[in-house]
Amino acid sequence: MKKTLKGILVTGLAAGMCLSSTVTSFAAENDPAEGKIYTLSTTYFDITSLPDEVVDLYEKSGWIINEDYSYRKTHLTTGKLWVNGNEATINTDGSFEVPQDVDTITIKYTADGEEQIISKNEEGDFEVVNAVNLESLMDRMDTIASETTASARKGYGDKYYPGDWVHCNRFNGPFSDGVHYAKTNPKAYTNFISSDCDIALANSTVCWGWDYCNQSGPAAGCSIEIGHSTKYHKH
Repeated sequence: MKKTLKGILVTGLAAGMCLSSTVTSFAAENDPAEGKIYTLSTTYFDITSLPDEVVDLYEKSGWIINEDYSYRKTHLTTGKLWVNGNEATINTDGSFEVPQDVDTITIKYTADGEEQIISKNEEGDFEVVNAVNLESLMDRMDTIASETTASARKGYGDKYYPGDWVHCNRFNGPFSDGVHYAKTNPKAYTNFISSDCDIALANSTVCWGWDYCNQSGPAAGCSIEIGHSTKYHKH
């Protein structure tokens, strides 16, 4: 009787292990793949030429700094994303789920926005990288601002004060002097770092739904996205 019972136990254990292996294998085959969404910010401006405290702030913000080219890659963690037509949840590490059995996905930042096709990488995941060059951002944003700003409002070289109307709070960082500079002025880069525009662009998909430089969103939309005033204010 003992031998028979022992045989039953061993047989049952082996069957359980086989079933467990089958379930694990099945689950692995059907686990969702992972997507990651980033912003890659770049500039050809020599950040090392700025005051030390400003360079330090760039570094603390995640920038990899070189004299001729600097960049920062950040996870987008807030906002909305549509994957294959369905709204997806963006996790705090910038990841989102994707069905395992697909080699490409389509993404949009608004329900009726333009689709982008993303292919699976060698690791079997989907990486969405939104690249923005600071010089191009300033050019495009200021072109729109010049077309929409009334003559009575301020522009390049003007000093802004708390409560002033502003097209975008891209120059209200901690070391800002409150002046709106063109990209050719080094102070534009001092004023930009940790501004409302910088923070929102690095963290939210909403800015990308607005074509990243507020071409379709409301004035100071980046400030709205991070819960700040749409009027000029300094951090």
